[in-house]
Amino acid sequence: MNHNLKKVICAFLLLLSINIFVLRNFHNFFHSIHCSGLIFFLSILYLVKLNIYYILIYFIFLVTLKDWVIFFDDGGVMNDNSLRGEQWKKILVEYLVPRYGGDPEVWKKANHKAVEILIREMEILRNSNLSISFSKHQEHLDKLWLEYMFRAHPIDFPPATEYSTICREIDAFVTPQVKSSYPGIIEAIKEIYSIGLPLHTASGELSVQLNGYLTGMGIRHCFSTLYGPDLINTFKGGKEYFQAIFTSEKILPSQAIIIDDSPKILTIAEDLGAKVIHSCVDKSVTHPSPFKNSYSSTDELLTIINDLIKL
Repeated sequence: MNHNLKKVICAFLLLLSINIFVLRNFHNFFHSIHCSGLIFFLSILYLVKLNIYYILIYFIFLVTLKDWVIFFDDGGVMNDNSLRGEQWKKILVEYLVPRYGGDPEVWKKANHKAVEILIREMEILRNSNLSISFSKHQEHLDKLWLEYMFRAHPIDFPPATEYSTICREIDAFVTPQVKSSYPGIIEAIKEIYSIGLPLHTASGELSVQLNGYLTGMGIRHCFSTLYGPDLINTFKGGKEYFQAIFTSEKILPSQAIIIDDSPKILTIAEDLGAKVIHSCVDKSVTHPSPFKNSYSSTDELLTIINDLIKL
């Protein structure tokens, strides 16, 4: 049942019980003092007025007070990164060859090397200054990746002004076709979505990439905002990332539930006041988890969330 619907039903039952109690006592009191019917009627009208005030105040409270909000990381939580590499190369070639020509195998090898360079570059950026503008460095990363790819072929480079557009078109083409979700995670997310709690992502991937992966998984409709560094112009890796997301959502850290596979990221979120859940579904994650709430099977996730929102 929808989480807010439960609150509405409970509030209605409470209001109904109060009214029954008051009406019974009103009737007995007025009967004992032989009060006129008009005064009894006016008293009932007053009670109705109080009920209207109560209902209005409750619904204003319900609308203005945000409930728990759940944020999912992608790689290591929803998708297995180790399964993505080969699929990416294959689908990438299907995009590049019809548009630019070139040898498919050369494209694949160039991409493998280019990704290694990008990973090192990203680590340097993350470790240097997390508060720097993400958008400026995304343009730099797009240029680095695309030029390395085209340098492997005797073909003309596209105009530099089109680099970022081409990269985002590639993201949108490739990601919906990649199949790398962990067993049971799609069903688990659908169950969590059915509770009625807002779901968002909190990932280091771009929002266009997240949109593609979730679309391919058939669960895009379960998520509202797909937070990646591009939407908040902040790298994932420091407290500024989560602070920017909480500000965007207009929530307190204490209203957030962060699901991630990185102990470092979870520690940052927990220090800010968020509830955290450690995803240990990936074989690379060490056990036991240092966090109170963790799971190694997606079947456990809904139970953990239900326990958290009841606290």
